[in-house]
Amino acid sequence: MTSYSAPAPMGPPPTANSWRPPALDRAPAHRGYESKPTNLMAILSLMAAASAWVLTGPLGTIAAVVLGFVALKQIKQRDEGGRELVIMALVAAGVSVVLGTLLLISGIAMLSSL
Repeated sequence: MTSYSAPAPMGPPPTANSWRPPALDRAPAHRGYESKPTNLMAILSLMAAASAWVLTGPLGTIAAVVLGFVALKQIKQRDEGGRELVIMALVAAGVSVVLGTLLLISGIAMLSSL
């Protein structure tokens, strides 16, 4: 038959002032995601592209393209965030140009057939 004994002691018991929370003992292993600041021109470019669909038409499209390319240059120079916003704005502006051109061509074709 096997006999069981008490576990071996793990060291001296802690005193009242020896305990500290683990977070204060050492630096965290992972600091988390540090985001870059978003470029303002990127935000304005996306807003201009969105307004081109609703309010401003071609002027918003032109503004979105100009602001978008300026923002891409600034993002590269300043190492900022917002590249995805600029890409979305340029795609929306491109789609707006294509749809506007198709609408203009179809309108001219309809008027010429009268």
